[in-house]
Amino acid sequence: MIKEAENNKLLYIALLLVFVLGIGIRFFYINRPIRYDEAFTFLEYGRSPLGYVSMNYSYPNNHILHSILVRILTVALGDELWIIRLPALFGGILILILTFVVSRKWFGFKAGIITVSLVAFSEVLIGYSVKARGYSLQAVVFLTVLYLILDKNQKIGRWVVISALNAIGFWLIPSYVFCLGIIGFFYFYKHGLNKRFLLFTGLSFFFGFLLYLPVIGYLGTDSLLSNSNVKEFIPSDFSQDFSSNIITLYEHLIPGNGFVQIMILMLLILTSFQKQTKMISICVMLLISLLIALMGKHVPPRVFTFVIPFFTIVFAGALFKYLNVLKPKHFVLLLIVPLVSWSCFRDVKFDFEAALNDIPEVINDLKSKEKVGVISKIPVDYPVRYYLTQNTKLKSDWNNFGADTVYVIVNEEYQQDIKRTFRDKSKGYRFTKIKKYQYSTLYLGLKF
Repeated sequence: MIKEAENNKLLYIALLLVFVLGIGIRFFYINRPIRYDEAFTFLEYGRSPLGYVSMNYSYPNNHILHSILVRILTVALGDELWIIRLPALFGGILILILTFVVSRKWFGFKAGIITVSLVAFSEVLIGYSVKARGYSLQAVVFLTVLYLILDKNQKIGRWVVISALNAIGFWLIPSYVFCLGIIGFFYFYKHGLNKRFLLFTGLSFFFGFLLYLPVIGYLGTDSLLSNSNVKEFIPSDFSQDFSSNIITLYEHLIPGNGFVQIMILMLLILTSFQKQTKMISICVMLLISLLIALMGKHVPPRVFTFVIPFFTIVFAGALFKYLNVLKPKHFVLLLIVPLVSWSCFRDVKFDFEAALNDIPEVINDLKSKEKVGVISKIPVDYPVRYYLTQNTKLKSDWNNFGADTVYVIVNEEYQQDIKRTFRDKSKGYRFTKIKKYQYSTLYLGLKF
């Protein structure tokens, strides 16, 4: 039956179409207005010399390897927004390919096609494919290691590659340790526990340690172990923190809204009752729950982005027996469901920074060539600063109230206004509203 599926032209055409649509959607969003995290990362790290980038983990926004790639590309090609996002886009496209490859190798051709359709139209994965952060590349490293572990050929060379990839994963984002936890269980599930696995896991940490030596030498170990995403575990708050984190992950990572979201969660839970995925599904869910519990308060959902392609593979694996008995023309109809879901819920959940969409228009309207101050507040400030670097018509100081003339940008979506947001800093200026945008308002301030 599987051989017949592989020889069916309709399935290959459907697979190609899903790939093209998935890649096309990502290219469509590549120039959407810059978001706070990526603007901050680029301006504070992506424009810095490579040596400084590799040793400065003063803030978790610096996904070091990603920042290095951004620096190289922007030096070579310029600092336009689509160039800054190229590493993330490349990672997003590779996620499509690797998810198919892993799923096909594990569960078969039809499971691979279903999996690709799920990740191609995942709003979260689309979002991180066009956001200049390291999460899509992290998922690529994770999926590549899974693929290498699936193979029964476990020679020394393969394990050296796996150890190097794990180290690269750490260098991208220290939270890759969560990926390694699932990789460890996955290996145990497929091959059992042996000394070689323990040896090369230790080698992965050693390689990762070497890559972070510049950071440790420059800032010490606290920059890695005591950053703002690492919270103190308080036993008395465990129940409240754990439930709050689980709800947050559910809201951000499970696609859809309302009833649709509940149905998708139920389908994921059902993978725990299918023989072929029962053990891996239950144990990975428990492992993620343990990781969430150990992290304490306010677990950022984005650090678990990599589990989305993994669970789509497990989901397809739970259904592969049923998928293989479907005729190709009926099977292809299933591929429409993720596309319809994305069409209904796109930009509803993931794009919580849509209020920044009018910042390019605001900056474009600042046409004065005189020395002025341009004032804004988090999370508007760094996107404003990025677009100021692109505005050659304006000679400006950023966030400087000292100039005789200032432009002030407030964003009502974030409950900002001049008096409450800037307080005493705004005294001594007379403000006039210049223009109201969809989310923001631009004021001109003259010192009196």
